[in-house]
Amino acid sequence: MLVPTGTAVGTPPDLPPLIGAGQEAQESGEPPAHLRLLSSPDFLNADVADLKHGPGYWSPKRSENGSNNSYEKVLDRILDDWKSQDPDGVLVAGDLVDGHWGRDERRTGNFGPVSNHTEMKAALRRAAATYYPAWLRRFREHRLDVYPSTGDHEYGDNEWSSEKRFLAPYFADEFARYFTTKKSGKPRFKDHPTGPHARTAYAWRPSKDVQVVSIDVFDITRQRAHIRVDRAQLTWLRRTLAKARRDGVTWVVVQGHTPILGPVRYQHSSRLRYEGGRDSELWKVFKKYGVDVYLNGEVHDVTATLQDGILQLSHGGAFQYGLTNYALLDFHDDRLEITLNDYRLRLREAKDRSRLWETTRDGMKKLATLTGGPTTVGTLTLTADGSITHRTGILRPFTGYRTQHRVPYE
Repeated sequence: MLVPTGTAVGTPPDLPPLIGAGQEAQESGEPPAHLRLLSSPDFLNADVADLKHGPGYWSPKRSENGSNNSYEKVLDRILDDWKSQDPDGVLVAGDLVDGHWGRDERRTGNFGPVSNHTEMKAALRRAAATYYPAWLRRFREHRLDVYPSTGDHEYGDNEWSSEKRFLAPYFADEFARYFTTKKSGKPRFKDHPTGPHARTAYAWRPSKDVQVVSIDVFDITRQRAHIRVDRAQLTWLRRTLAKARRDGVTWVVVQGHTPILGPVRYQHSSRLRYEGGRDSELWKVFKKYGVDVYLNGEVHDVTATLQDGILQLSHGGAFQYGLTNYALLDFHDDRLEITLNDYRLRLREAKDRSRLWETTRDGMKKLATLTGGPTTVGTLTLTADGSITHRTGILRPFTGYRTQHRVPYE
């Protein structure tokens, strides 16, 4: 019988309560006069962890490991930079991991057999108990309070086969286990919907003047998969936004994984879009209740779009392709100042062409290098009345590609 090493399957990591700490801080004392949030969707969009610390069966005889010193040094430098920005919270709009769990294309058996649904569920849990704690631990070590939402990779990645649709609620359970529930099983956030996304969507106020909502845009059942919020979540969103407006909140920010408006820049992306776009019920709710900013990832590039007084900021990156950027959101009484920073990150093949292991694909290039610090590639100022008074670089208007190739930063 195979005996897994490391933490027991499903046991949350021994971490201080960084997630949700901003909510607790607001309730226990005066909110900050100036609030700064850092946003980086699709961080990491890759499975990066030392497999010997997970509850699997990994050994060097089975496969390469899932991280190395090269990766960890680069990630330390990035998170050191984020910490130096002194944010009150970090938002990650989905795709924390690669998430092709419950599968084993190379038949390594690292997370156990996957020949039937029962085995797939067990392998999924072992993978989650390996990669999510590693992801969280990096934020803990840098004392960063992090607020993630679900992306398609938190549901096994698109397209959704019958097997992936079967596993969808188990993927949601694992996300909730590590990010939105306490060890007791109680929710970390008081404000959350009912229904199928009760544990993957949530809202909080990092200050009395700023409302933040994290939505789950993946409506997946055994029969079908849609990119949309379910009915119960939409009802909850209306209620939460209406209360924010009654309370006189100045700024409302929503994060979700996929863009709603187009066109947007993209690279190394399956280009998922929210169903219905500007005509969707979700966008109509945003308009009715005066959402100021919608943050999304998925496209691994940057586009700032203003429509109906709402700024959609698509940004973030996929680490395995050398793509990582972040936005600083500085909230003031009369304006929101946004600064978009990008890294010179490069991944290279090892001399022997071996790669870090993932459950699917060919794995990741082993050598990661980061040249210098971040570079500011765009700035934007949004006023409280929903107009833009200043925008530069990559945050200037984008009207679509002339070809199917991405354009460089302007």
